Amino acid sequence: MDTNEMTTTLLKKRSNNAPAEDDADELGCCSGFLSARPFKSGKTQEKQSISPCTAHYQQYVQAVDLIESGSVKDAIPILENFLSNDDMDVRKTRLDPSLHNVLVKASIKLATAYHRLSLSKKAKMILDQILLPNSRLYVDYGHNLFGELSVIYASVVKGELESKRIPKITSETEFKILYVESCLSRLGRQLMKLGKFAPALTIFQTSLNEVNDRVAFSSYSSKQMYIEILLDQVHCHLALGLLSEAKSVLNVLQASERSLSLTFSNPKFLQIVKLRAAIEHCNLKSTNGILQSHFNDIPADYDDAIASSPECCFQTLCVPPDSSIETIRSSFRTLTKIIHPDKGGDTNLMQRLLVAHETLKDEGAREYYNDKCRVMHPNFGNQMIPATN
Repeated sequence: MDTNEMTTTLLKKRSNNAPAEDDADELGCCSGFLSARPFKSGKTQEKQSISPCTAHYQQYVQAVDLIESGSVKDAIPILENFLSNDDMDVRKTRLDPSLHNVLVKASIKLATAYHRLSLSKKAKMILDQILLPNSRLYVDYGHNLFGELSVIYASVVKGELESKRIPKITSETEFKILYVESCLSRLGRQLMKLGKFAPALTIFQTSLNEVNDRVAFSSYSSKQMYIEILLDQVHCHLALGLLSEAKSVLNVLQASERSLSLTFSNPKFLQIVKLRAAIEHCNLKSTNGILQSHFNDIPADYDDAIASSPECCFQTLCVPPDSSIETIRSSFRTLTKIIHPDKGGDTNLMQRLLVAHETLKDEGAREYYNDKCRVMHPNFGNQMIPATN
């Protein structure tokens, strides 16, 4: 029985039923209770996930056939009309699964048609309606159309970049970074928000595999992206109670400080210090306690983090506002012991520490140093070294 005969048979059955039964039949059909005969043709395999009993099926099939035959321009108005005629459902907060499936497939096909005609901007606008979480057609990672959506989205974005003639796009370096940023990283963070830390960890590891060292260290923005992915991994490890793994990732960051430009002026630097401090004190807290407090300023944890990270010298000036001057002095003393040149410390860092230490004694030196740090630290604010009265 072909599609037309099936449709005719269904209509005859519906005409003989009562209105209540008619509504029930329609609901059952759209909900997928009536299964369609699977397509076996290679050409029509693309349409297999669409149920023939949906009202929009014939339009969809017609458009797909036109695209497959090369008549892309003829398919576009059909798909545009198909999607624009869905206005009656715009106010619905939840679509029937079968209708939602058809609309998503049609949107992907319309984006594909736009892309083939080099209309990347229009294609991206269509796909954004599926990728945005608040969109009526939104699909997440677990949806059976997500893979097809990701492929066409990556292709459209790459085409959009090439049309702008971005330098070195042919090397695929910039495209890899874009792919990781717009697809993998966003997907991983979405899984984290849903509490699915194990699959998120897999996604972040895939991101790292995509961005090798040569790519990751090629620009400041790519370095920041690389750091963020590693920090996301740390958060996942902490959520799963894998403290040793979290510490190993932080060790990778510390070992790559120079190549990643991960100095005290980097906005991610203080976050790394706090994470390390939380992990070092895991014997005093539960894993949940670490997750709740590793972004808080805890003077005791902060001092120990300073002691294990000599490069945090200047960050001692950013201790919590309610910290006493004794806390700052204690940090300086600990640092003096660790980074002293006689113990293999950094001579230049030692000199900077001594200058900072002198600010605790001399009013003029303290004001000079505070002015200097106000420039070097965007959020320095009221956390300057107070006078010792």
